[in-house]
Amino acid sequence: MYREAVCQLTTDEVKGRTMLKVEKSLPSTQKEKAEKFNEAVKPLIEGIEGIQVKVSSAVNVGDMYQTITNVTTLDDDQTPVNIEHAPGTVMMIDFWATWCPPCQRPMQHN
Repeated sequence: MYREAVCQLTTDEVKGRTMLKVEKSLPSTQKEKAEKFNEAVKPLIEGIEGIQVKVSSAVNVGDMYQTITNVTTLDDDQTPVNIEHAPGTVMMIDFWATWCPPCQRPMQHN
């Protein structure tokens, strides 16, 4: 929370405003709680100027990843698959775009 005060040197009037910013990051295991909190707080702060409230969740070391669904494979039938977290399994997922010049050289082998 902080307060801004502004006064022109030629007047006696002081204008100010109070700002409130709340941020919190929770572990990915509490993603549902973060989403539920953000939805519950939205109507409380709606229309109030100077208030920002955001609770997020982030993946940390050792956390389970969410399943990535409907991934198109490069095989002949291109059947969509799901990529699921399997403890003890190492997986490398390479994201690239055909329009991206830095991506074009490494994806030539594909």
